[in-house]
Amino acid sequence: MEAGVKDRIPFIGPLQRLVLPAEPTIEFSSAKINALLAEHAVFRRGGNLAFVDGGHEAILGAWRKPASSSEAGFLLFSNLDIYHPQSLSADLNRYGIGAPLKTHGNAVRRNPGS
Repeated sequence: MEAGVKDRIPFIGPLQRLVLPAEPTIEFSSAKINALLAEHAVFRRGGNLAFVDGGHEAILGAWRKPASSSEAGFLLFSNLDIYHPQSLSADLNRYGIGAPLKTHGNAVRRNPGS
């Protein structure tokens, strides 16, 4: 039970058992995540997270706001629907996210000084 929720969260998709490969592929490593957290102070501060997905049913979008223009902010999106591709339109200017954006692994981040 997480956060007092007694029932399973109803994710999109059929309620069928997922068949996993014998050799799972992991697209990230703890070392890479720890290095990213250590390099960017934006992940070590509270009160700088805004959800930018507009309440989409399947896509989770979050923006880690930088404290200054010299610091990188991070814009992350994840499709939680494992059965279907999804799309999302978001007004990023509403959250103060301007161009240029740069991909960083599977994430997109705002370049410092922009």
